[in-house]
Amino acid sequence: MVRIWRKTKGEWKIYEEVAPSKRGAALDSIPFVSLTVDGFNLNPKAPPLLNLADVNLSHYRTSADLEHGRHFTALPTPYVTGVDVDSELSIGAESAWVLPDSASRAGYLEFSGSGLAALDTAMEQKRSMMASLGAQLLEGQKNGVEATETVKLRQNSEASVLMRTVKSVEEALSKSLNMMSEWEGGPEITVSLNTDFADSVIGSQDMVALMGLWQSGAISHESLLWNMKRGEVIPPDVTIEEERDRIDVQIGAMDDLESEAPTEV
Repeated sequence: MVRIWRKTKGEWKIYEEVAPSKRGAALDSIPFVSLTVDGFNLNPKAPPLLNLADVNLSHYRTSADLEHGRHFTALPTPYVTGVDVDSELSIGAESAWVLPDSASRAGYLEFSGSGLAALDTAMEQKRSMMASLGAQLLEGQKNGVEATETVKLRQNSEASVLMRTVKSVEEALSKSLNMMSEWEGGPEITVSLNTDFADSVIGSQDMVALMGLWQSGAISHESLLWNMKRGEVIPPDVTIEEERDRIDVQIGAMDDLESEAPTEV
């Protein structure tokens, strides 16, 4: 129920009452979807990527400090002692300094401290922190060889927060669109978002094993194609039936070519 209140003679009174309806029927709930990190609620939560964003900003500041230090320490600076401050000294290939005192010294000031090294180390540490928080693009490739299952477990663990977020968004979109569809008298709507975050391309050894199972009669042709589709060998928009039809057409074309080939005598 929607009530409009107005102040009349110093007293608040109901001016108008309206019962919102949907296709002639009174609403039994407010058509509103509130989505947070934890699902459908109104409790504000910190975004999942907030920690990553904070470390990323810190990494940027450290990078700026490092570049600032390199700018002032990269080029050597000449110095001279034992010379009158009013003297003019030229520097270059055709100039030479003749110092009046044997105790005078000339040389170059060059950076030799470890201050910038600390900034380099800090940047590497922050890169590792970002990698552990989900920024895998900044993580260096592993030198060793990881087992396939180890990689899958690591990727699934890293994708768990993203998976929950995508599923929540998926459910919220479905709920919102169904509210709209119900209002218009339309059909039920289901939203399905892509959750293929990990690399699921089938390996060459698995492919050989599948072919061996199919050739030995241990699995059907449909099962072979189904596994190939899951392994992203077959395009995602092609059904198994369409792929079988393509194979049949290809085999038929090859048979026609062989029948038309000239026979050697």
